[in-house]
Amino acid sequence: MTSGTNEVLSLKVMSLSHSPIDSQVSTLSLLPCNLENGEEEVLCVDNMFPLLLPTTQCRLYCGESFHAFISITNSSIIKANGVVLKVELVGTKKRHMLYNNEDNYSDIDIGDSLDIVVKERVDEVGLYSLTCQLFFTSNEARLTQKKSYKFAVLSPFNISHRLYNLDEGAMDKKTIFVEVSLENISHQSITLSSMKLEPINIKKLTELIFELEDVNLKNKHNEPLYIQPRCKYNKIFKFTFRSRGEYNNLGTSSREVLELKLRIGWISVSYGDGWLDSYKIDLPILCDQNKLNKEKNAIILKAELPSVNNRQEEFKVFLYVTNNLSIDQKGVSIRLDFDQLLPIIILGNDRLYLEELKAGETVTLELDCQALVSGVYNLNGIYVFDELEDKKICQLEGINEILIV
Repeated sequence: MTSGTNEVLSLKVMSLSHSPIDSQVSTLSLLPCNLENGEEEVLCVDNMFPLLLPTTQCRLYCGESFHAFISITNSSIIKANGVVLKVELVGTKKRHMLYNNEDNYSDIDIGDSLDIVVKERVDEVGLYSLTCQLFFTSNEARLTQKKSYKFAVLSPFNISHRLYNLDEGAMDKKTIFVEVSLENISHQSITLSSMKLEPINIKKLTELIFELEDVNLKNKHNEPLYIQPRCKYNKIFKFTFRSRGEYNNLGTSSREVLELKLRIGWISVSYGDGWLDSYKIDLPILCDQNKLNKEKNAIILKAELPSVNNRQEEFKVFLYVTNNLSIDQKGVSIRLDFDQLLPIIILGNDRLYLEELKAGETVTLELDCQALVSGVYNLNGIYVFDELEDKKICQLEGINEILIV
């Protein structure tokens, strides 16, 4: 930053949220990266309804829209000429240029200000950075100023699904039920506005006729659906598919799948409408009965962990290993990929041997964990392994993320 910049223009950035319905619901606060060296500022915004300046920190969830109020004030006795403002939002994979007036720069007279509001939907889970760059000329000197703010974006839902095959005794017609489970892992109630499955590759499967039925619509009501924190909502979809005539045996091909996309819409008390469509389901439509049973009956691994934890403080993760097969399983172990789990540190060995997992049995394991770096992290490096056949059986189900602050 050029010396003397703060004496000419003052750059302030504040995050905004919708006016909360519940007065106890906090709103999002952006914190400068250099909190240790920064001075505390008292910020205020007048007449910004329905956007409101937050006072305490709140979580922004993937699928919602981020708002920020940016104010550039000339509180000096010198006019600022050719003021250019560039605002960029950087996520884990994407960069978004939210504002750039380089082609239409402006001057800021003494006592005047330039105020803008930027908005961008965040569709990635992880740590975001909002960068504001200011360029201007004062007393024939070209000055610059830059500020960066970081905030975390979490997933509001833990999503899982199960497949059930209904054998109707006909080779040219099959029915599969898809049960989708939605768990609210946020810290506020969510109003679910829509939840539906959309086929992705249906145009490529020209030899088949599909029928999709929402089983829950039989109990349709007009009241809003509220999902409390740590509560689940299950929805069942019924898929019926048949051949068009020239393909009269659905079991002849074993590689075709119907790709489905789950689209969820909700209303947040702090940030308005939000939606997600990143969860995908592969429906095995042309496989035999044994493969469908294998899809339904398998060994599954789930986890229970806190959504937020302080860095350098230990926390516990509970693993649940369930054998849905009709036979006992021997030589089963839990493997921990320490490199993939970083910066989360799991104390103990990287292999947990179960010896024998009986049919229908669920085994609970407890892990002592610690994280030394702030951010949003997941447990993708945990999976079930077959020691006898030397192969991976399954990995951890759902979106298992934790915010380290």
